Amino acid sequence: LTVLAITVPVFTRKVHGSLPTLLKLNLGIDFDQTYNMVELAGMCAQAGGLDRFMSATFWIFIIICPLLRPVTQLALLHLPLPLAKQRLLHRVSRHIAAYYAFEVMLVAVPLIHLAFGPMSKALLSQYNLPQVCKPALALYPNDKDLCFEINIDKTVGYYFTIAAVLVFLLSGFDGSPTHKYMHKKLYPEDRPPPTCGPLY
Repeated sequence: LTVLAITVPVFTRKVHGSLPTLLKLNLGIDFDQTYNMVELAGMCAQAGGLDRFMSATFWIFIIICPLLRPVTQLALLHLPLPLAKQRLLHRVSRHIAAYYAFEVMLVAVPLIHLAFGPMSKALLSQYNLPQVCKPALALYPNDKDLCFEINIDKTVGYYFTIAAVLVFLLSGFDGSPTHKYMHKKLYPEDRPPPTCGPLY
């Protein structure tokens, strides 16, 4: 699920209105594009400079750690490691879980849609840029008299991300049933309070 969430397109940018129609039909400029999380991570660094730090943050929180957390857990469950190495890997895996941020994407995609639509629509309209929009609307009219509007539409990758977050809640974060099970196996001498549940 995590690999699918990262590699399958998570949203599509769709640009509507008479101006993008004019540019597409006459100059071959198409603003519509789909993006997956790997592409977004690379795009963050396109301007160079300090943007590379933003890209590195995206890579760590959205790509690397969401992949490493389940891999380290699977290694703990299936590899015959000495107890000391199992405990070390368990600690490292728990720290990796702190840098898991798929849930941010679940909020970010709808928020981008809510912000970009009205903002882009108001930015280029027949009222504030009549010398461009009115001729474009005359050539390529539409039902809403739109000159320019950007919409961000969720695609299949977004729903894979929802599924990956739900699985993470059951198995990845500290306190999940999987974490409790591993803790009990690695630290059988630990006796937490009874309120922690039977998996401990």
